[in-house]
Amino acid sequence: MSAKDAARAALRRLMDVVLQEFDANPEFANRIEQALHQPSRAEPKRPHRRAQAVIDPFSVFGNHGDGGLRSSLTSLSVEQLKDIVAQHGMDRSKLAMKWKTPDRLIELIVETVESRSRKGDAFR
Repeated sequence: MSAKDAARAALRRLMDVVLQEFDANPEFANRIEQALHQPSRAEPKRPHRRAQAVIDPFSVFGNHGDGGLRSSLTSLSVEQLKDIVAQHGMDRSKLAMKWKTPDRLIELIVETVESRSRKGDAFR
């Protein structure tokens, strides 16, 4: 008999003893069930998702141009501006999420929308 077979036989005997005790002893069975069904003690992770953006800056820019986009953005809160930045991937360095002034965020959004809207013009 190989070492692997001997270990398998020993594990089988051990599990048989555990199952016999599980069937015969309700207290032991309860402790096993609690151990198997105990919730994880790890803290649930907080989702890092931001809220949906309240406007689509690309469609506003396409319909109303730079001025229309700027006026639409000035009526939004800092958090709503950050939602737009996050949803459209406008801040790869994640620095804009720390900004507290709406003017900086508006400038970032307008510049990014203009840049992405002009992308590929050389091929048209």
